[in-house]
Amino acid sequence: MGKIFLRRGYFNEAIKQFEESLAYKADINLILSDYATALNFAKRYKEVLVFADGYKLNDSSAYELYINKAIAYQNLDLTVLSRKSYQNAIALNAKDTRALNSLASLESSLGNIEEAQKLISRSLIINPNDHRTYHLQGQIRMSKNDYQGAIESYNKALNYVNNDPVVQRSIISAFIKVGRIDDAEKMINDILAVTPEDPHIMLLSSWMMSIRKQDEQSASMLESLSNTTSMIPEDEFINKPSLIFVTALSSYLQGNIEQASKELSKYLNLAP
Repeated sequence: MGKIFLRRGYFNEAIKQFEESLAYKADINLILSDYATALNFAKRYKEVLVFADGYKLNDSSAYELYINKAIAYQNLDLTVLSRKSYQNAIALNAKDTRALNSLASLESSLGNIEEAQKLISRSLIINPNDHRTYHLQGQIRMSKNDYQGAIESYNKALNYVNNDPVVQRSIISAFIKVGRIDDAEKMINDILAVTPEDPHIMLLSSWMMSIRKQDEQSASMLESLSNTTSMIPEDEFINKPSLIFVTALSSYLQGNIEQASKELSKYLNLAP
């Protein structure tokens, strides 16, 4: 039942189920990954660090715990401990790229670009077909203003997941950065033809129209975006904070500064 609550975004309810399972002497190895994930999503970071104390963990569970502890440490601004926890996970299972990619992301966020790139290279040696690694590589290249290199990475990612919306949004942004407006516009229109009410793409479409000096169309798209986001259930905003950011930016672009400020504060509270 805890797994079902977790998938539906009811994190505290999931945690309660996992706690009850342990009270009835369930094997923690069967639930540890989901339990730790639920605690992190619920922002109960300090609990992530101690909930498995005293239990005998198999290697798989220990690996998952290291990763989740690293996430918790990072959210507690304990960067050194976060890095160490990722390193422990890598030492335990050097063939799983999740810890390598997560550590690369951490190093990139700290400005350690060269170290991040080395980790990405290690990850691609292990699994040269992982779209997530190529997407992360693209993000790191974007941070270096290497937009053409980022496009190459995003295209490699799209070779494996042609319709991944996260990668699509990333490459659209890169296209715009290098002035490939026609390519960006084509991809936006292709996506909107399939998912006409995708808030992220609607915002990008409005941006594109603004670049094209199509001010009336841009304003109309922003209005449609506001209507779309107003119909989204509140729990979906909680589970996908990026939607709140889209709403805040949309409000700002429409001149509703007060509403934008409220939405941005909400976003920062959910995704600091």
